[in-house]
Amino acid sequence: MLRGEPESLYRAVVISHKTCGMRGVERASMLPLPQLYGMLWNRLGGPVILATCNRVEVYWHGGDEEAVEDVRRMFDALADVGGCMAVLRGLEAARHLFRVAAGLDSMMIGETEILGQVSEALREALRHGEPNPYVEFLFNRAVHVGRRARRETGISKGAISIPLASVRVAERILGGLKDKRVLIIGAGTAASIIASEAASRKPTRILILNRTVKKARRLAEKLGAEWGGLSMLPQVLGEFNVVFVAVSGAPTLLPASLLQEAEARPLIVDISTPPAAEHVEGARIITLDSLRREAEENAARRRAEALKAEALVEEEVKLFLRLVRRMEADRVVSAITMKAEIIRRKEVERAFRALKARGLYTGDGASGIIEAMSRSIARKILQPVYEAARRAAEEGDYSRLSLILELFGGDRHELP
Repeated sequence: MLRGEPESLYRAVVISHKTCGMRGVERASMLPLPQLYGMLWNRLGGPVILATCNRVEVYWHGGDEEAVEDVRRMFDALADVGGCMAVLRGLEAARHLFRVAAGLDSMMIGETEILGQVSEALREALRHGEPNPYVEFLFNRAVHVGRRARRETGISKGAISIPLASVRVAERILGGLKDKRVLIIGAGTAASIIASEAASRKPTRILILNRTVKKARRLAEKLGAEWGGLSMLPQVLGEFNVVFVAVSGAPTLLPASLLQEAEARPLIVDISTPPAAEHVEGARIITLDSLRREAEENAARRRAEALKAEALVEEEVKLFLRLVRRMEADRVVSAITMKAEIIRRKEVERAFRALKARGLYTGDGASGIIEAMSRSIARKILQPVYEAARRAAEEGDYSRLSLILELFGGDRHELP
């Protein structure tokens, strides 16, 4: 049920590296997605949750301000981030998601992984049910905006991702990775990028450990590396110069006790959310927060292209407004069409009965002619109504749009 202009009913809560810092993101990211969807799905009418290493964001459409407060209280109770999370309403929610998909809100401006994560967020929501159609449309448009930004600007040309930045930081600290021994914990997308980049630097050894050994083996075989399960970690940790950790939602894999017992203390680059390595006095641990220097340098290089992408986003927001209004008009047109079709069928059946009663019914040929004629009449009568409904929506005149539907016995606020 809609109350008000559809474009004004978008809502988003944003817990990101900008609003709550990485500590806040880490706490929020520890909440399993199935749990979040279980708690929010019915209350928010089919939301979509975007969860990455830099953000946890919830998007929905409709409802009242009490729904916003419910979400705030939930995140406050579970992750202590209710006070720092941002709440976006209407087109601001759409603009934010478009900027995220375009790589403009990333720690590494222009990074490409976020576009796939926006797509995956919608796919994940679909696994839990049928998202609100307005939210599904928003995410599909965001993917379009992200692709267009990368196609029409240089926002991603030469851009670096978090995994690539982690490799560069390790190179700077160690004086390069050539002839070094590299341990990688994880076998997902981020770990795969790190492994590929590290392998190109010609280290003497690469070992990939993962909870699922099959995934570690699959990645290692592509690179000529070694592989194994996490149970090997205590025995091999001290053999490496650098350890890259890229896992998500996992318990602490490198506790203080393990780091203290290691024969040698390697450089640890931990881009996991939440962090997988505990801080130990004297240990060299690079976290996501530590990558901000790389982020700032990357942003400076991308500034001119970012301005172009920002202009593109604004253009897409205006188009999105027109399209959302058109969606509302289409809902009204569909409701009118359904009502008209019910009336048309009843009248055609009445005509058939009258013809049969008078002995004038001549079979399927006649019925086909009458069906076609009735559809043509209905279509020609309703065409000006459809055009008026679409004009009203495009102009944002929802009172007029509601009146058009009311003339046919409907209520816009009761449309499905």
